[in-house]
Amino acid sequence: MLPVLPRCITPGCSNPARASLVGYGGFGRTCEACRQRGIRNGDPRQQRLLKSDVAPYVHRVEKLIQLTGSKERVEIALKDIYRILAEVARDPAARAVVRRLRHLEGSKPWVVRWKVQATNEILRVVQDTDAVQSGILVAAVFLLQSKQPHRFISPLAFQYQLTRVWRARTFLSVGSYWDNQRGKVTRIYRELPRRSTEIIAEYLTVSYAKFVRFILEANRKQVEGLVPFISPLTS
Repeated sequence: MLPVLPRCITPGCSNPARASLVGYGGFGRTCEACRQRGIRNGDPRQQRLLKSDVAPYVHRVEKLIQLTGSKERVEIALKDIYRILAEVARDPAARAVVRRLRHLEGSKPWVVRWKVQATNEILRVVQDTDAVQSGILVAAVFLLQSKQPHRFISPLAFQYQLTRVWRARTFLSVGSYWDNQRGKVTRIYRELPRRSTEIIAEYLTVSYAKFVRFILEANRKQVEGLVPFISPLTS
């Protein structure tokens, strides 16, 4: 009698679980396809955000900024945020491994590598993109989440989409290879380790927290027919 192979635990997936040297009984918890989707999107069931999905919210954020009458102040604030984000990413302390507010001595090399990859990626994107448009994009993703929370399977899946959309503003996030069957160069999204993706999302969430609150509140007031307030973002 042949042994019964374990199945992928992802809801709706009945594929056999992938082989794994560290998994229980020599098998992982998911199939290889779900594993790859999890690395890419934070959850195998999460659908990735397309540019067309975010574009209406980008326009909405730009309109809200105009309605507040503080466009110049917002642009100055977003440039300051980008500058500070780059400075923090360059800081050697940003690459130290911290858990529960305690530095971990003798951390595993791969844990440190996740931090280094995350900060290096932040610097590459910051140097290759516009500060104002990047800030507007981040706020647009948060606005999308507030309007359509069902689009995100979990908070972790949202973090992955936030990082992916932000990185997608530069071609540095894209790799390429020659496809013999199609006879042309094919572009693919350059994946990061899970922890690196999560670290970048944390940086973006913290850096733009005040600006995101400003946009969400301005949107609420505009929807209710009130005059959006002018927030002292630069204070």
